[in-house]
Amino acid sequence: MIKEKLQDIFREVFDDSDLMLREDMTAKDIEEWDSLAQSQLSETIEKEFDVSFTAEEIADLDTVRDFIELTEEKVKKPVLKKLLMLGGARAQMPAIKRAKELGYYVITCDYLPDNPGHKISDEYKNISTVEKEQVLQFAKERQIDGVIAYASDPSAMTAAYVSDCLKLPGSSYNIVRMMCEKDLFRKFQKENGFKTPSFISLSSLDELKKAEKKIAFPCVVKPVDSSGSRGVSKVENGGGMNWKRHSCWHLTFQGVEELSLKTIYLRHIFSFTGMESYIMAKYSFLLWGISDFGILYL
Repeated sequence: MIKEKLQDIFREVFDDSDLMLREDMTAKDIEEWDSLAQSQLSETIEKEFDVSFTAEEIADLDTVRDFIELTEEKVKKPVLKKLLMLGGARAQMPAIKRAKELGYYVITCDYLPDNPGHKISDEYKNISTVEKEQVLQFAKERQIDGVIAYASDPSAMTAAYVSDCLKLPGSSYNIVRMMCEKDLFRKFQKENGFKTPSFISLSSLDELKKAEKKIAFPCVVKPVDSSGSRGVSKVENGGGMNWKRHSCWHLTFQGVEELSLKTIYLRHIFSFTGMESYIMAKYSFLLWGISDFGILYL
């Protein structure tokens, strides 16, 4: 049955109604069998049998027999819904395991191939989870049925963006962006009557210089879209060198936020290296950090 249908597909793709397939037939036997024809054959077979081939499987299809055997294998297996998990770190492993238990085909992606979650997922793609256009293109290619950012703040906007573009279940990209980018959320709070620290959102050092007189010192520099308190730094007073020392260019994906104890948000990127956390204790602002500058106690 499958071989007969494949023969019809081959005849259609190569526009040859007299073509008779042999299982040992290869591209050498059909002049028009090039990479484009290989892609057309695969896509047509996928639609005809409601199956899905990976890029690696398609590349290994050298003979008609290979097409028959792979198609038979796919038809026998139940078609699993494909779930794209943004991230394969230890924090994502419970979600990966649970998705597999529920019968999903789990694809993980991030830029760290040694992350443990990739070892238990069904498939891995090396793409940074914050590169939303690349993730979207991959999601289209793999025809995913859902996308999740589990225990990963930076991935949340990408998941929402892909869901919106592909009309998949998920939260609105604009809402998630507002929740993830701290200056946008502060603006939302202020516009809707919530108590919030005063802040300024800026996009460059030039804007910062113009706004410096409005800033109450000491203040705190913080990226708008970093998580886990990475990049938080206290600034005692203004001045170019002081800002640069306490800035956080590479710790943000969108820009930089500045937060003062009356708060400033800066929306471009400066260059502070390190990781910090802060807590509120008895109305005092406490900051500790392990960074290029040693351990800071404020």
